[in-house]
Amino acid sequence: NAACFVLPVNDSMPEIFDSVKGAALIHQSGGGTGFDFSNLRPAGDVVRSTGGVASGPVSFMTVFNAATETIKQGGKRRGANIGILRVDHPDIESFITCKEDNSALSNFNISVGLTDKFMQAVEDDEDYEIINPRTNQVVDSKRARDIFDKLVEHSWRNGEPGIIFLDHIESGNPTPALGRITATNPCGEQPLLPYEACHLGSVNLQKVFLKENMDLDEAISASGISDGEWLDDVLIQRCKGELSEEICHIDWNLLRNVVRYGIDFLDSVIDVSVYPLPEIDKMVRTTRKIGLGIMGLADLFICLKIPYASVKAELLAEVLAKFITHEARQMSRELAEYRGAFPAFEDSIFSEAGEKPLRNATVTTVAPTGTISMIANASSGCEPIFGIAFTKQNVLGDKKLTQINSIFLNDISEAGLYSEELIERIADNGGSLSGIPEIPDSMAEIYRTALEIDWEWHVRVQAAVQRGIDNAVSKTIN
Repeated sequence: NAACFVLPVNDSMPEIFDSVKGAALIHQSGGGTGFDFSNLRPAGDVVRSTGGVASGPVSFMTVFNAATETIKQGGKRRGANIGILRVDHPDIESFITCKEDNSALSNFNISVGLTDKFMQAVEDDEDYEIINPRTNQVVDSKRARDIFDKLVEHSWRNGEPGIIFLDHIESGNPTPALGRITATNPCGEQPLLPYEACHLGSVNLQKVFLKENMDLDEAISASGISDGEWLDDVLIQRCKGELSEEICHIDWNLLRNVVRYGIDFLDSVIDVSVYPLPEIDKMVRTTRKIGLGIMGLADLFICLKIPYASVKAELLAEVLAKFITHEARQMSRELAEYRGAFPAFEDSIFSEAGEKPLRNATVTTVAPTGTISMIANASSGCEPIFGIAFTKQNVLGDKKLTQINSIFLNDISEAGLYSEELIERIADNGGSLSGIPEIPDSMAEIYRTALEIDWEWHVRVQAAVQRGIDNAVSKTIN
């Protein structure tokens, strides 16, 4: 079943608690939920039906949090939520500070919905308008930089809130006729309309490495790099130059086949899944969004002897992402020929652009792959490796279990460096090769861990992957 859902939160008591009920059913089945609370009237605003005053979005978030806390006690997995509030909502400052105490709203990530207009006001050091969502009237103004500074300070302090660029996400909305995208799944990689869900899967890039390299002309032909369908001229030339050796070690035909089978599989999952709400069932089948992603990217870099923090890694990440999305769309078009296009296609941006019908409104997403990458013994998502070796305490006794990166184990064995004592020292060193005298500098450079890589390279690789992906990319920036 799908794990990513977005539910609407509208400004009436029955609709709010309908969303609480929907979230409870989703969490019971192991899913996570995203909410945009921006439609709720601010704290202190009038409630005409009762003559009282509204408690505001943050107050209602505690209700959703409590429901999640209760459901997760007996659920299949811990429930997760993301709560979003527009930066022009009157309660934005209380929202920014609502998780100063880390125990508050413990089942929520929170993100501020930023607009282009607000960011321009930050740039120009101007005030921006605060709007009451009940009346859609301007009720106040605030200095944009004051709000931005408060957001940054709290994010630095404990990681909350995050930010979401609402106008940028909407610019990539494939079905704007169905509504604006204002929320994502809890991990942030899947922007969704209300009641949409997305089925995710991942290709293990570690498995497409070829020990014996192909001829360059053969590699270019197999990858379709020179076709001009999915790479521009600049990237084509860079592939033939900077990546000429690396692309010869990638099994492009295998990758193509896995992507195509993955798209077929994920599309089929939509039709055999049972959804917790009828509204979700209808919306999922209307847009048929799927998200094939990656794991093992860092492993592939290691196999190719490319440092994660390098221009080559950045370039290859973009090329791979664009190749996968190109092949995924090709398969989605083929599926549309005999299964039919997604029902909202005629009102989609693809139809407006005169493109051939697609079976799916989106085809690629890069999720965290936390659990499945461990099962596959691969690096997660587009992340660097987090450690070479870890020591874990066995729950059945006092024994210790040391887990070692399998590629590293093979490398040091071939180099004649392996010993249990060396592995223990690496584990005691936080999983890092830094300062281990037996390890050659060239090997240490290839195996640099997430905390040893400058934040800028984390961002650059994520951005490179994102340039080729339909939806978004989940990434931890250390």
